[in-house]
Amino acid sequence: MRPMRQPQTAKPASLAGDLVVRLSRQIVGGALPPGTRLPTELQLSEEAGVSRTVVREAVAALRADGLVVTRQGFGAYVAEHSQQQPFRIDADALDSLQRMIDVMELRLGLEAEAASLAAMRRTAADLRHMEASLAAIDEAVMKSERSMAADFEFHLAIGNSTRNPLFHDFLTYLGHFLIPRQSVRQATTAAEA
Repeated sequence: MRPMRQPQTAKPASLAGDLVVRLSRQIVGGALPPGTRLPTELQLSEEAGVSRTVVREAVAALRADGLVVTRQGFGAYVAEHSQQQPFRIDADALDSLQRMIDVMELRLGLEAEAASLAAMRRTAADLRHMEASLAAIDEAVMKSERSMAADFEFHLAIGNSTRNPLFHDFLTYLGHFLIPRQSVRQATTAAEA
């Protein structure tokens, strides 16, 4: 019997991603409090051993996440509400089986609650929509076609039936992280190697 290997931890996919992770941790952890000016492009470039282009990419990503604000001619500053980091699942980090399992566990918890609320709040029209989505899944499987879109539509139908728009929004976000069987196989193969 072979001993089980521990899943590898996901690594950032790029130099810019690595810098984003490092700066994000400093910001969210409080080492760089709100209002603090980030080091200059040149300073960050030298400190991290990366090009200024990489630094610009990282700062743009931090700005997109709402962690920093930039002021033309003055540099980048830690945003006032930077401690409220947005929820994100990094698609590049889904290269390990354990990380994919983590996402699936999150989905299971969310979808179980959505199903419970939908069972109490659904209308006859909601039920017809769910049934039509299930029929589309069955049809795709019978034709040996991909059923991912129909499956996702089924989950959205349940989310909509909760009468809570946040379920729809979050399921839509998580829908981008459905795990295709091939990805699971690849991660399993990598973990066994």
